[in-house]
Amino acid sequence: RTFKKGVTNCTNGSSGRVTNLTLWYNDLVGEIPTEIGLLHKLQALSLSQNKDIQGIIPSTLGLLTHITHLDLSQNDIKGNIPSTLGL
Repeated sequence: RTFKKGVTNCTNGSSGRVTNLTLWYNDLVGEIPTEIGLLHKLQALSLSQNKDIQGIIPSTLGLLTHITHLDLSQNDIKGNIPSTLGL
């Protein structure tokens, strides 16, 4: 199961009004979509316990200036969390 299409659907026509995205234990595979950074009002993002999410943390996460909770644990994600995240 990939989740790029779902994130794209959340950003199209919604003006980024999604504030909480919780997708833990969903057997998701692939990379975190860069489009997630278009969810400008996002305050909480949890992608934990999917195990097959891999790749690097997209720099577009740095666009999420309202985020107060981020959980990417129990996946195969590498890289640094963008320094602009939550600013």
